[in-house]
Amino acid sequence: MCATCGCADGARARHQHDDGTWHTHDAAGHERQHEHADGQTVTLEEKVLARNDALAAQNRDWLRARRVLALNLMSSPGAGKTTLLERTASDLAGELVIGVIEGDQETALDADRMRAAGCKVVQVNTGTGCHLDAAMVREALTALPFYVHADLFMNPTAELADVVLPVATPFEREGLKIGFDVSPEAQSLVQLRRRLIEPRGEARSDTEIVFELARRLGLGDRFWDGDIEAAQRHQLAPSGLTLEALRASPAGLRVALRVRYRKYAEEKEGVPAGFATPSRKIELYSETLLEHGYPPLPDYEEPLVSPSSRPDLTPRYPLILTCAKSTQFCESQHRGLPSLRRRAPDPEVELHPTTAAARGIRAGDWVSVITQEGRVRARAQMNESLDPRVVCGQHGWWQGCPEIGAPAYDPFGPEGANLNLIVGNAAIDPVSGSVPHRAYLCEIRRVD
Repeated sequence: MCATCGCADGARARHQHDDGTWHTHDAAGHERQHEHADGQTVTLEEKVLARNDALAAQNRDWLRARRVLALNLMSSPGAGKTTLLERTASDLAGELVIGVIEGDQETALDADRMRAAGCKVVQVNTGTGCHLDAAMVREALTALPFYVHADLFMNPTAELADVVLPVATPFEREGLKIGFDVSPEAQSLVQLRRRLIEPRGEARSDTEIVFELARRLGLGDRFWDGDIEAAQRHQLAPSGLTLEALRASPAGLRVALRVRYRKYAEEKEGVPAGFATPSRKIELYSETLLEHGYPPLPDYEEPLVSPSSRPDLTPRYPLILTCAKSTQFCESQHRGLPSLRRRAPDPEVELHPTTAAARGIRAGDWVSVITQEGRVRARAQMNESLDPRVVCGQHGWWQGCPEIGAPAYDPFGPEGANLNLIVGNAAIDPVSGSVPHRAYLCEIRRVD
């Protein structure tokens, strides 16, 4: 692998030169020892990972000095991660103080379960983990000495791995779901979804992968010795339901729920519980933000890359780039399904007709969306409801659909359609860590 650009056999290589231009080339057959136009080799650590490594080292030293063991658990929803944590907290109660940083972006249910298990819990929004600089993430994963990836499909991230573990689809495994987060009535439903077909090839469920990995690492006693049904019975025990009863009723069974009101007023040893804030009160004025040097009250701040905050960029990038999800697909998934891809065959960018006319762009033209970070391609569509200064792109385009001849797109190059590639991480929000995918400066040009 080239230490300057990260190129390797079977990959596309992309790097930036001193003059700010980007260079992309096929890496197949690329010699390990070679020179680029800048004549300089810059290691991945210096170029991408040095600051992360320094911060990680500081964190490890801080944790080690306090004799803290930190573990990062990731899985797909419903794989049983929270149940495992509950079991761990139960087994180690009185031996260790356990804290959990919970990253659920939709509900606080898992955080509440861990608090009930006696853990100290902080819930954070992990959205920035989905929107990191694509090139940086690629280089970081390529630099790993060994990388194992578990996924349903081969995708640009999986292609970087040394080993890919195929994950079974929901139709190839049983799935226990306790409560559906739609309504109170739905929350009372417990269902054991049946396996419809046998797993194809060597596919296993997320839970099987986690349990077997734990067993082989000598942690089987904390994962029911690899017995998934034993774990599910433990999970069901408070409800009084059994796996046998659920299998006999595939539509699910209901458990009577106790609705609690005014939980903040419930007392423990004569003290009201309050709210999950430092003061245990509803906080409009955040002492926590103030202690960390941020304004304690919300206020408007101009985006860090906008016509007002960066007037020096507006001559080259006069338009404001935002983005929206395509209603045909789920995030970056399903573009390989013919029935959906026929409805939306190409990545699109919407712009006002007057903005398009000023640039000689007509509906359906291929255009380049250009920022100071790079460029990607999309088909132009007109939208009179947009402000003439705004253009709206789509994220998630990489997958091809061979059945109808729809192409795949290079997620790391200017001929691709990866919108995340052209929005920089330097302008992230200092409080939330959010990347400015809804407000960045760009220009649109027709591709001849």
